[in-house]
Amino acid sequence: MQVPIVLLKGDASAMNHDTYESARVLSIRNPLSDAPVVYHPRVSSTMDMVSDPTVLRRFLGSGAGAPVHGLVAAAGRQLAGRGTHGRHWETDDDAAVLMTVVIDRPADWPFASIRFGLAVRAYAASRGVSATVKWPNDVMVDTSKLAGVLCEWRGGLLHVGVGVNVFASPSGCAAVSLREARASGLGSYESELKLLLEHIARYVDEETSRVHEELNACLYGAGKRFMFRMPDALPAEARVCGVDEVGGLIVETESGRRSVYAGRLEGSPF
Repeated sequence: MQVPIVLLKGDASAMNHDTYESARVLSIRNPLSDAPVVYHPRVSSTMDMVSDPTVLRRFLGSGAGAPVHGLVAAAGRQLAGRGTHGRHWETDDDAAVLMTVVIDRPADWPFASIRFGLAVRAYAASRGVSATVKWPNDVMVDTSKLAGVLCEWRGGLLHVGVGVNVFASPSGCAAVSLREARASGLGSYESELKLLLEHIARYVDEETSRVHEELNACLYGAGKRFMFRMPDALPAEARVCGVDEVGGLIVETESGRRSVYAGRLEGSPF
């Protein structure tokens, strides 16, 4: 059983009111495909931008009706970024590297969000920052959130939203940026986006067995106890034991050990 991916029907861009007049193609190589890396300084959500008919026609051709594999929509700021469990994610200008990447993979692609979390972790390591991957879709530095990943399945393609706090972190929450974590060698927004995409391309093609092995080696909270909340249930104490071969979190509760495929870890370990 695969960790769930959000399935969307219809035209998601209908929710979006951006015009994208300032959108442009960045002059960086896309390691995923020949598709462009499109940037806009401020958008509601890169998830909406990557499917917007105006963006598709302008940057993929007048006859384009859908995104293509490797298309990247990046932004300097999101005003209504989407997260899991219906949460919203707003950032300041150029504080984070924000993007949605279109990937031609099936809806049951193993470790979909985890692959991108591992890519962010590798990117952070290249800047001298040690991070762990929190099941199912966050990247952590100690107990603070560095990045988040959201996967949505649209029209036969996987849309993966990635947000990494590079230059600053949001206030009022347990978050951290690479700069605050004393990263070395940070460059411009474009150079950091380019480096992150290179790590993403590697993990998109990585063998599932190696993804599974690496995840268990860097799993946030492994061996520790958390409050774990299943959908429509009260949180219960559970110990994190690992991740199984298909992406489920292995937890141990008072009723025994089992794999769970939905829910979230709450708060810090104890």
